[in-house]
Amino acid sequence: GLYLPCYQRCGQHCCPACRINRWFCYRLTSEAVLTFQSATRNAKYIQDETGAILIDDNAGKITTVYNLYDGISGITGTLTVYNSMLQFVPVVDPGAASSNGNSVVPEGVTLAELDATYQAKLVTVNYTTITGAGNFTAPTNYPITDPSGTAVLRTHYPDVDYIGTEIPVAPQNLTGVVLQYGTTMQLVPRSLADFAISVDPAITATPNALTGFIYSAGNGPSASQSYSLEGSNLVGYPGDITITGSSSYEVSADDVTFGNTATVPFTSSTLSPVNVYVRLKAGLASGAYDSELVVNTGGGILLPVNVSCSGTVLAGEPTNHVTAFTANFPL
Repeated sequence: GLYLPCYQRCGQHCCPACRINRWFCYRLTSEAVLTFQSATRNAKYIQDETGAILIDDNAGKITTVYNLYDGISGITGTLTVYNSMLQFVPVVDPGAASSNGNSVVPEGVTLAELDATYQAKLVTVNYTTITGAGNFTAPTNYPITDPSGTAVLRTHYPDVDYIGTEIPVAPQNLTGVVLQYGTTMQLVPRSLADFAISVDPAITATPNALTGFIYSAGNGPSASQSYSLEGSNLVGYPGDITITGSSSYEVSADDVTFGNTATVPFTSSTLSPVNVYVRLKAGLASGAYDSELVVNTGGGILLPVNVSCSGTVLAGEPTNHVTAFTANFPL
């Protein structure tokens, strides 16, 4: 939603509610949804379709009690920055919730993608490993990693229900709101419900072996064959599965353009079945080209998925044999 200086709302220059110059007092012109709140500094995180912001209400100006996912309208206050984190400081209570029971779907991101544009947003990072032992304490920074990079899990608020519980060892799909401290991006889970054990990313290739590629020397390439590629629990979306051919086999995502590599895009954690095409390269010497691997990687999988390819380039017609014969019959 759009934050407008208060003076644009009524044309005056002294706000009777906050007693400060209206150039520095802003009002949210639409509804935002509460995604997290804590008693610490009366913090509230709100979000709409355009963005998110942290409300830092240490003075307790907001006296209305809200439930998670309530809609709040008419929030009025000032903007400040604390160690690179943009914050909204309210000056009046916006009043009763303007709606209830809203839904905010966490945005799927990788740790490498987390930057200042995600401040205060509700996000999910899949296949995340937390470095730490024992139980969660607050406030503490815990290093976290995913297949794309590193960041920090911040136990910023002591009133969340996972403080004092054991730090998970297994990789987690973590949901939380995003803080920034200097240049460090911090993921703040809101409750135990924001921790979910990750299922390993996986891609499968069917079949996992292609045979019978063939052409005669001096010709080529061979006719293409295909295998079906699909994935589940992928991370890093939107992203690409990279298919890499071998020294003798080239690959394609459309059966038209072939090369040493091809890519198959995925936009969610699931990749529906898609065909990948393989052919024996042109210009090879006669002989067998067996058990060469086409390699599929990406999406956070721990090990590549290989497709074995085998084929033959047939020997061409010899060019040094006798081609002209003359019959000589005795008289």
